[in-house]
Amino acid sequence: VLSGKVESIERPVWYYRGNELFAVRVGQYKAHLWTWSHEHYNFCPGEYVKDVTTPDQVNRTSNPIVINLDNDPGEKYTITSGARFKEAMALINPYLQQHRDTMVRGKDIMS
Repeated sequence: VLSGKVESIERPVWYYRGNELFAVRVGQYKAHLWTWSHEHYNFCPGEYVKDVTTPDQVNRTSNPIVINLDNDPGEKYTITSGARFKEAMALINPYLQQHRDTMVRGKDIMS
């Protein structure tokens, strides 16, 4: 960053909420697989993002909400279709499938 060069993250970053995989980031893209804020989802005026800030837990695994974090670090503008969506999911899907196929859950120590 100090040199003026910013490199994208090349390894996946997994975002879990409890035992549920809510999102994954690969490179400049983040795919929201589930969305849910909580019952007071509009508690911060001006922070509502259509289809991302939801009062109920919504399964979006069949059609994730994608955000280009290089262009939109505040996660305000979603990509839900078109060439950019296809490009992002082509990058993310292999990592996502490998994670689903190989991830072994640890023992639950909270219950």
